[in-house]
Amino acid sequence: MQPGSHNVAAEIVARALLENGATNLQAKLGAEIASRGEHCWISDSRMRETLVKPGGGTYHRESIGRARRCMSHAGWIESKRIFPQQIPDGAKHPSTHGTTSKRVIWKTLGLRSPMTRGDRKRRRIEQERETRRPPRAETEAPARARHVAIPPELARMVAGIGPTTDARRVRVSSERPIHRERRADEKIEARAAEARRLLAQWERDRTPK
Repeated sequence: MQPGSHNVAAEIVARALLENGATNLQAKLGAEIASRGEHCWISDSRMRETLVKPGGGTYHRESIGRARRCMSHAGWIESKRIFPQQIPDGAKHPSTHGTTSKRVIWKTLGLRSPMTRGDRKRRRIEQERETRRPPRAETEAPARARHVAIPPELARMVAGIGPTTDARRVRVSSERPIHRERRADEKIEARAAEARRLLAQWERDRTPK
């Protein structure tokens, strides 16, 4: 690994950020910004293709955006909104869909960029080429809706909700007293309310925080 390469810049920025209390995501994002040269105008959506979680998988676009804003507030990076058809800092062509222009504030981290002029130029050209193609998510077919398995106890309770022809559970007959019919209806409604409560709790537990 040659001194002054983008790999060295990424490594020293990641270490400095972690020493200053950054999260793993923030350190990865800072390393990626540093490796792009003087300026980075890769969007949060496209960053998902590069940043990988420790156990595999990709980060959510909003998680990357929050990390970027926190780093900007901490003074580690500079982040500026770029609207569609505006030219990002350091770029030669306008942004098609809009993005953010980012750069590492080396002075805040007590460091100097090790990248040479030739490295910065090469990375700028690569970045120009990369931003001309649409993000991976836009070129792929829409993902099918996932069918998530519901816990058995909740499935059994949900199965008892709604119209039914089961005479053992709901049987309206002139032979049964009215008050007994009301009690049967109340039991069904209570079961339905409990099932709705369990289903709502199950969905809240699965929602990413």
